[in-house]
Amino acid sequence: MKRIHIIPLILAAGLALGALPLAAQNFQGLNTLQNIASEGQSAGKYIINIAFIFSGIVGAICLIPAAIKAFKGEPQSKDAITSVGLGLIAVFVILAIIKAAMSFS
Repeated sequence: MKRIHIIPLILAAGLALGALPLAAQNFQGLNTLQNIASEGQSAGKYIINIAFIFSGIVGAICLIPAAIKAFKGEPQSKDAITSVGLGLIAVFVILAIIKAAMSFS
């Protein structure tokens, strides 16, 4: 009768010892994921800065036709400049919110 009580203990000990290498593998996987996250964090600040620069360049290019209309004296030039300016402000605000939320410095 004593063997019946010992066998479950032996099985439980074997399972516990077998789980140690699995736990070590999971811990290494966690380190890998943390390394990937930190690399993404460092790359994110460059990506967001490139997005700011790209948005500024695109905005400047979009303002060129509106400026040409303004120099010609067209009445719609004010609306074109306003719409491009408001669009740029919206894009920069969204990028600033993303930069602050993701804590890119």
